[in-house]
Amino acid sequence: MAWKLPVGVQDFAQLREGHFLYADKTPLIHRLVTTGVAYFLSRPRRFGKSLLLSTIKELYEGNRHLFTGLWIEDRWDWDKRHPVVRISLGTGQYRDAGGTRAAMTRELAREIDRLGVAVPDGQPWDRFATLLNRLSERGPRPVVLIDEYDKPVLQVLESHGDTGLLEENRRDLRALYSCLKDAAPEFLLLTGVSRLAKASVFSEMNQLSDITLAPAYATLCGFDQRDLETVFAQPLLEMADGLGMSVPSLLAAFQARYNGFRFAPGAATVYNPFSTAKCLADGVFGSYWTETGTPEFLVRLMAGTGTTLRDVDGVSLPMSALSSLDPLHPRPLPLLLQTGYLTITGHEDENLTLGFPNQEVRSAFVEHLLSMATATGPDAVAPRAQTMGKALRAGDLDRFLREMQWVFSSIPYQLDDASEARYHGLFHAMAMLACSPPGLVLAETANALGRSDLVIDLPDATWIMEFKRDTDPTAALAQIRRKDYARVWTDRGKPVHTVGVTFGTAKRNIVAWERS
Repeated sequence: MAWKLPVGVQDFAQLREGHFLYADKTPLIHRLVTTGVAYFLSRPRRFGKSLLLSTIKELYEGNRHLFTGLWIEDRWDWDKRHPVVRISLGTGQYRDAGGTRAAMTRELAREIDRLGVAVPDGQPWDRFATLLNRLSERGPRPVVLIDEYDKPVLQVLESHGDTGLLEENRRDLRALYSCLKDAAPEFLLLTGVSRLAKASVFSEMNQLSDITLAPAYATLCGFDQRDLETVFAQPLLEMADGLGMSVPSLLAAFQARYNGFRFAPGAATVYNPFSTAKCLADGVFGSYWTETGTPEFLVRLMAGTGTTLRDVDGVSLPMSALSSLDPLHPRPLPLLLQTGYLTITGHEDENLTLGFPNQEVRSAFVEHLLSMATATGPDAVAPRAQTMGKALRAGDLDRFLREMQWVFSSIPYQLDDASEARYHGLFHAMAMLACSPPGLVLAETANALGRSDLVIDLPDATWIMEFKRDTDPTAALAQIRRKDYARVWTDRGKPVHTVGVTFGTAKRNIVAWERS
């Protein structure tokens, strides 16, 4: 095998010297470093941020041999070299007091030793400032690259958010990043998962240009369609042969599972690079990216703010509402977008529509939402959803709803607030896991007269469901007829079934249903 897949490779020298496949991002990198000085970029985890910084480091250090055959090779002045200070906060332990300062101290000590600069002992931010000053004095101005700039804040938030420790970590980060205000580096790039509010950690750094939602850099991290079909053409062919599929069919499957991340309104979508490379390496489809981290903190945040699936999937918000994260008062939608569980699916003027990027993310997120709500594991929820999906595709509504009753019966009493919104939200989540794909699951679908509670549009039939509480399901069916919810679905050449479902407060479950 002449090619190697870059699964988890974050070092550019290792990637190039090891002859791993590489999607050439140097045209975008060249644009970045020649048109500006100080940047900030947010991308989800395992999306190539560390590799991007490593590539820029090797570029400024003048290691031309690593760029042989790449777009930038003949477009860069290799004689002009700059010292590069690269700091990563991705591996520290920030749930303990002093953890942020210890990580800074370790990172700076390594860079001071590597660059051969005499810097006296002291606080990490004082050593950082001294290092930058002395590098500037002895030669070309330094380049500064900071990876996982927000990890000390996010790690505390994910562990239920000790506000005292959170403030300590923010204070230490502000002290470190404030050194950059007057350092005048040749080039500066900070990357992380979240777009923290400037007041949180770098209020003095007004020179940063935030390219997180910039159309010009929407494909800087991740693989676009051309990358997949050209760079990875040979492993795609071999995987298709191994699975007995045609290459077009395999590409369609990749697109459904791993594509769909859009990092600017109207921009091209990109594939998750980790899942794509891992899938090609293993030769089978799997939930690779979602297995490397769980969204439990995000699910807890949704529960604590009363946010359900219908509040996030397909929601439209002004761009300003998603601009930054206040760590003391985190909101679900900005975090879901920044962490990659939601993406931009549409836009109009200054408003963005959000939705799940692909099948891998949607299934994993909904599984975790349901497993936390029912106090079971995803391994219990997923088989139940498969049974439900098969039942509804076969037209067996009774089996579908009996399985749904099991979901509600498994919710611990102390976790169930018995609200109608909670019932609707869990029903929607389970239906989405069971029926999408191949179907489309829509909540609160509007027409001129009102909103139907749930529509499950399968390849062979459409199911329109209306929910009521402590009343006969015929009342729900009457509402469907009165408000003509079925009209928009009746001209699609397949049966349309309407269903009334009653939730019982006393039993905290579905107690009756009727179809027409």
